[in-house]
Amino acid sequence: MPNDTDSQIRKYAEEKFKARSDLRIHALAFLISNPMLVVMWGLTSNLHERSFPWFWIPLIGWAVALLGHYVYYSMKYGNSRDRREQFIAREIERERARIYGTDYTEKSKNDFTEAHRLYLTEDGELAGHLIDDKDDLYAEQRH
Repeated sequence: MPNDTDSQIRKYAEEKFKARSDLRIHALAFLISNPMLVVMWGLTSNLHERSFPWFWIPLIGWAVALLGHYVYYSMKYGNSRDRREQFIAREIERERARIYGTDYTEKSKNDFTEAHRLYLTEDGELAGHLIDDKDDLYAEQRH
């Protein structure tokens, strides 16, 4: 018996496949039907007189609906979904930092937070924090 995660992944993949199929069927119907409307208009209108190009009304309406269908698919399954998830994760981390007063983000692998405590001495060597060294020097001078 597959575990719960595998069944969720399969369900998601099936939903994505069905949504993609529905979008393709919608686009195919659009591409087949609208040229037929233009041909019908051409056959029924008198070519010598100007007649109202009524085929534009369903064509534009259907194009808007198809665009909406594509945007919905893209938001749910496409690259927009990944960007949305990244945005939500950033906002959650920002809110956690605001509420709890700490940063819950993962520490980067190249964390150089200690680097600002180093400085280059006159003889070209790296030394610790400048204030600490001056305090040590001052303490030595006093003795």
